[in-house]
Amino acid sequence: FSSPAGGNTREETVFLPKGGVRYEIRPDHTLGFTLQRGYQPGGAGIDTDGSDFSFDPSYTWHCELAYRKAYLDGKLTFAANAFYSTWQDQQVVLRTINPSTFRISERVINAADSSLYGGELEVDYQPSDTLRIFGSVGLLSTRYDDFTFGIDPMIAAGMGVPPLFSYEGYEFPQSPKLTVSLGFDWRHHSGLFFAADAGYSSSYFSPVLFAPLGSGIGGISVQVPQDDVVEIDPLLTVNVAAGFENKDWKLTIFVTNLFDERH
Repeated sequence: FSSPAGGNTREETVFLPKGGVRYEIRPDHTLGFTLQRGYQPGGAGIDTDGSDFSFDPSYTWHCELAYRKAYLDGKLTFAANAFYSTWQDQQVVLRTINPSTFRISERVINAADSSLYGGELEVDYQPSDTLRIFGSVGLLSTRYDDFTFGIDPMIAAGMGVPPLFSYEGYEFPQSPKLTVSLGFDWRHHSGLFFAADAGYSSSYFSPVLFAPLGSGIGGISVQVPQDDVVEIDPLLTVNVAAGFENKDWKLTIFVTNLFDERH
């Protein structure tokens, strides 16, 4: 987002510490921990309705525990990560729907406090020099701990809606709780190869937080609850590729989203 015409510029100096420890049980068996401070600068912009807006910088504290282990002389590797983050003034894309034109407009606002935690498991196995199998599972939980947004009290009174909306307890939009991937890569000594992978993501919520009265979405506007009206269905996609390669050239035929699955 760019600053509105005639806007001011400013400089900021931010201290962002990062530290970690790594314990090597064996060369192929390690355990690590990282703690770091994150920062995202603030800014300003103009939405599709021509209204200018500004938003504050955001800060995070992120800690992560990582584990790595190899088996079968390195043919099988296992990796696990667990993480937790707290967010101050998280920058949130607020999507609204104009009550007269039903045109979607976006602007960035700040959520006072939010948090997330989760983990990921990854497995990579190479049973032979021609075949590799891989997969992963990810879990994620997100929450706005303190997030309110207000509109002009006079406008709110005229519409018969409250001037302050609270999104405490809402999940982050577009943040599936579960993701899974599985695939393989086969490469013959002759140069032929074939690969396929599948990815799954569970349902998640859209970033629509306001909708016009009578729209059926929840009704600047009326606060939209996180329910099945704004829930995006789970998605499973499959990708395949095949071809031939040598030291001078490579031919690949591939299909992305083989079964044309869409949200």
